[in-house]
Parts: sequence; C-alpha cells; structure tokens
Amino acid sequence: MKNLSKTFFSQNRRAVEFFLLALGLRLAYWLILKSFYLFYDSPSGDALYYQSWAQDILAGGRPGVFFGLPLYAYFLAVLKILTLNNGFWIRLLHLVLGSANCVLVYYLARRVFNERAAALTAILVAINFSLIHYDWLMMPVTVLISLSLMILLFLERQEFEKNKRQWFFLGILVGIAALGDGKFLFFAFFLSLYYWSRFPAERFVNLRFILIPFLCGMCLILAAVGLRNRLVGGDWVLISAQSGLSFYIGNNPASTGVFENPDFIRPTHEGQDLDQVLMAQKALNRTLKPSEVSSFYRRQGWEFIWQNPRAFFDLLRKKFLAFWCEHEGAYDLDLLFQRRAKNFLDFNPYFCIVPLALLGIVFSIRKNFRTRFSFFLILSQLAMTLVFFLTHRHRTTILPLLIMFESWGIFWIWGKIKEKNYSLLAFVGVCLLILFVSFRPVSLDKNSMDFLWLSKAGALQEKKGRLDEAKADYVKALQINPHDPNILCNLANVFFQQKNYNEAIRNYKKALQILPFHLDALYNLAFTYERIQDFSSAMAYFYQVITLDPSSYDAHFHLGQLHLAQGQCENALYHFHETLRLKPILKKEIEPLLSSCLNNP
Repeated sequence: MKNLSKTFFSQNRRAVEFFLLALGLRLAYWLILKSFYLFYDSPSGDALYYQSWAQDILAGGRPGVFFGLPLYAYFLAVLKILTLNNGFWIRLLHLVLGSANCVLVYYLARRVFNERAAALTAILVAINFSLIHYDWLMMPVTVLISLSLMILLFLERQEFEKNKRQWFFLGILVGIAALGDGKFLFFAFFLSLYYWSRFPAERFVNLRFILIPFLCGMCLILAAVGLRNRLVGGDWVLISAQSGLSFYIGNNPASTGVFENPDFIRPTHEGQDLDQVLMAQKALNRTLKPSEVSSFYRRQGWEFIWQNPRAFFDLLRKKFLAFWCEHEGAYDLDLLFQRRAKNFLDFNPYFCIVPLALLGIVFSIRKNFRTRFSFFLILSQLAMTLVFFLTHRHRTTILPLLIMFESWGIFWIWGKIKEKNYSLLAFVGVCLLILFVSFRPVSLDKNSMDFLWLSKAGALQEKKGRLDEAKADYVKALQINPHDPNILCNLANVFFQQKNYNEAIRNYKKALQILPFHLDALYNLAFTYERIQDFSSAMAYFYQVITLDPSSYDAHFHLGQLHLAQGQCENALYHFHETLRLKPILKKEIEPLLSSCLNNP
C-alpha cells in the first residue's frame, strides 16, 4: 500500500502541489473574509435562493415546474444530507472541489498542449480571484467548471472515437450539465455539427456510433426533467420556465448587454419567479401556465428584435464587446463589494487574459485538433451571452479554458522571441495592443456603487436589529435613487418595527405608486392597517394580494381571522381551508379557529 501511494504521488506530484496551492489560497480567503468582510454572513442574490431551494428539496421538494436551473440546488441538497446540514463542511467541500478543478484543468492542458502550458494554467487558475471567490460563495460556478472539465477530458480520450456506450454516457453527462447551464445545449449542437461535417465519407458511421448515442443520452436527462415538470407542475417545460423572461431581459429597448433586473420585478430570485407570472397574467388578463408565461416574455423579446433591427444589432455589438471585457455591471454584489481587493490581488485580471487567450485560440486551433472541444465550450458561452445577456458568474465557468489558451499563448510568444521572428512578433504585438484597447475594463460609477452598498448595509443593520442605522442607510440610498420601490418598502418596514405606523403606511404607498404590484408592499401595508385596527383597509389590501397571488397562504390566513372577528364565518371558513390547502403544516394553528367558527356560525 505504501509503495502504491509513493508511486501515485511521484507520478502526480505536480498535480498534488497545485491542489495544495489552490486549497491554501481558498482557505486563506475564507479566513480573511470571515474576519473583515461586512457581509460575510449575508450573501447576496442567488446564493440565498439556492440555499432555500435545497432546504425545500430536503423538506419534500417544491411544487410546480422549475423556475430556475435545478442542478445546483439538488447538488447542494445532497451535500446538506452528507454533512448533516453543517455549513462549515459544505463550504469546505466547495473549496476542495474548486481546488480539484485546478488539477482537472492541469490534466486537460497537458493533454491539449504540453507540460509547461499545463503547469502555468494550473497556477493561474489556482490564484485567480474570481474563481476563488465563487468557490467560497457556494454557487453553481464550481460544479459547472468541474462538469465542463470532465466532459472535455472525456472527449480527449483517443479510444473514445467510435464507442457507443461511452458516447451515450457523455450525452448523459452533458444533459446533467445542461440542468445547471444552458450553454451545454449550444455545446451539444456545435459538437454534433462538427462530427457530422468533419469527414463526409464517414458521416453515417459517425451518426450511428457517435451522434445517435450521444443525443439519446442527453435527451434522456432532458426528457426526465420535462416529465417531472409535467407530473409535478402540470405543464410541459423542458428544464426551466425562466428562459422566456431571461430572453426578454436580454432583448428589450432598455437592454444594455449585461443583466439588469426589470423595474417591474423585485430584485430577488423568488421575486422573479412570482412577479413575472403576475405581470404576464395582468397583461393578458387570464391565468397562465408557466410555459405560457415563458412564451409571453419570449414574444416580447422577438417583437423588439423584429421592430427594431438596428437597435438589436447594436445590442449584439454591445453584448459581444461586454463578453470580452471586465464589466463590473455584470458582477454579483459580493464580488462588487470586494472590487478593491480584487483589483489589488488579481494578478492575472480578465483584461490580460482575453487578448492572450484569443492569441492562443487563433494560433492553436488550426494545427491542434484537441483544442477544438475547449473552443466549442467558449463559443457556447459567447452564444449564450449574445442570445441572453452577460453575467460575470456565468462567464467565469469558462475562465479556466481561457486561462489555458492564455498560458499556451504566452509560451508561443516566448518561442517566437527565441526564434527571433520579429516581423511576426511585431504583427502580434499590434494585434494585442488593439485588443487591450478594445476590451478595456468597464467600471461602475460611484453613485451606483454607493446605492448598492447602502441598500445591502441597510438590510444587514435591519437584520441585526439596528433600526436607526438601517433607516439612515435607506434614506441615503433614496437620496441617490428616490424612485426605488424596494428601498421604499424596506424603509417602511423599519418604520413599522419602530411602531411609526403613519410613516410606514406613507412609504408603502409611495412604493405602490411606483410599482402597483409590489406584493411585499401590499402585504405589509395590509398588515400595518390590521395592526392599527383599520380592518376594512386591511381586508381590502389582503384581497389585492390574493387577487395577484392566490397562493399567498399568509393573506388567506389573515383574511380568515379578520372575517372571523367580524362574525362572517362562511368567508372565514373559506380562507382557513385555503390556508390549509396551501400550507398543510399550519393544521395545528388552523383547527382551533375552524372549530370556533363551526361552533359559532
């Protein structure tokens, strides 16, 4: 056994060293954030969404079709089971997986290029700030990178060419990856097109031994998820009903090329899931299935494209440029709040990676067959950006591949210097200079940064019970953007907690003037009126809530109580039964109220 371990270590010594380097840096980052980062215990956006989704899975799943990509939520649920829901071990496993990705990309680069390029790739991936950040944040990025690298390593196997079973397995792996990132559907298309057109004389052999098994494996996974959506949600949705809204966000008159939350939707993933349905149903004045909601927004996007072709092509230009730029507008909040540290510690920033990676792609893809699969994955991420929008998180999933091409490009330049091929080097130098100028970093302006920071800081102070500090932060945020309904609603919540009900009502109503369908503001306004015993106003606003969202068990529960207090038992019974139907876990709380109503009709 000792001899085996010694043999393994001697053969894979460099890989082990890269793993330890990556893990050490990630552990150091974790410790530093825990000591100095204000929002360490309050991650933003999708990180909380996936945590909540994983908890729901452990509690029995979520009803209805998926409105998000399900892969990472189920992965996280499995980790919660294995670690007994211990947050320390879950985060540590993410850091270990992120460190293992450095080893995977090392082996990939060694297969595609050579040992020197592979070693430099592994080091640059290990020290990259964005990759370290997402490994810590516990988001889909780490898992998607692992799947990407495993798929590419699988494709690099020589004996893999005409093996039906292995191609079927690869199709399953790509199908699973597509449940976490839609770019793998583009990747499957590019891969299929390549094998169909590569050798025309072998086209039908490739079809039989490669393409059909591959597509069958992938479709098996997608069909299983589509069937799950049909059985659980009563609607045929292939993976997620979110695609229509995402297409509209990336293709409308206000689109800029990067993700921007629509004004009519609350800036949370849960808000997106519900508000997109409410707005579509309001526009069409009827109840819609999730697939119909998605189709509604997709049509809105296509209408913009057909009616404004010039604006659309200009938008495509912006998306293409944004893809190759370090664009702070595409950051998640936690990375944005750490931008000073990133600018200082990111020794190989994206604006340096891109020109050298493009150089590596251009000079390697014609001569090196093995580079094409990695290029297809990069191309797939670009296609996703052009169809939808840019987010830094999604683009980071192909960052190790860009770094791999960058590393090879560096050694290619060094080789030409040693050959004294100065004419070619001069041409390449001019091209690199043009790329550096064309793809300059795009920073967020100070007001936008201050608004985001104050919004987040106010929520954190409110969570800690420091209401005066929270109120001060929200007021400062409103001085920058006085028409933000979410900040107005948050400020009203603070006034409510301070029992300043008049100011709470005033701010809830201001939020509703800007966004009449803001469910949080409607519900909280109704609850405030109930608290000051203005029951008629409370009931009116609770009814507005369930008109917009019939699944709001909280509103039904309060309406049942209000009708019961007024002796209207028939109405009270209806709302209590609706509460039980929507939230059976409240049975103990509801049964005494039902008995009271039945005994005193």
